[in-house]
Amino acid sequence: MQGNDMARLRYLLFSILLLAGVAFATDHVFPRDHPLDLRKAQKQGLHRLSADELKAFMPGSTEAMQGGSKKGKIRVYHPDGSFEGGAFQKREGTWHIDSKSNTWCRTVVIKMQDQEKCFAVFRAPDGVHYFDYDMTDGFYVSVWRPLQR
Repeated sequence: MQGNDMARLRYLLFSILLLAGVAFATDHVFPRDHPLDLRKAQKQGLHRLSADELKAFMPGSTEAMQGGSKKGKIRVYHPDGSFEGGAFQKREGTWHIDSKSNTWCRTVVIKMQDQEKCFAVFRAPDGVHYFDYDMTDGFYVSVWRPLQR
């Protein structure tokens, strides 16, 4: 395939994933209530995902909501360790699962610097959604759900 053909194929695949996510999203509303930090999630007895459990979703696609946003955004985690998408703004970078700390991490370029953040993930009470907590400060970052593979 030529470079332009590959770019079109990627765009087509991303569009299909986006449409599939929209169809899936109509069935499930994102939970608005979440523990404010990692310690409160633990105290509430929410299940923290292990690295092996995270591998069930990554690589793959998710729909995520951050902060006060009204609508979820698609994130695509590719098998080669790259990702695209974002909850607030378009992001691209790399991702990996850290088996030692049972977290997933992503690196993005922000203001000309690579910044890595790692997240602990807890299953929401509805069993469909997941809460991310920043390992740097322990605070809630986003809620997400996997899209069908």
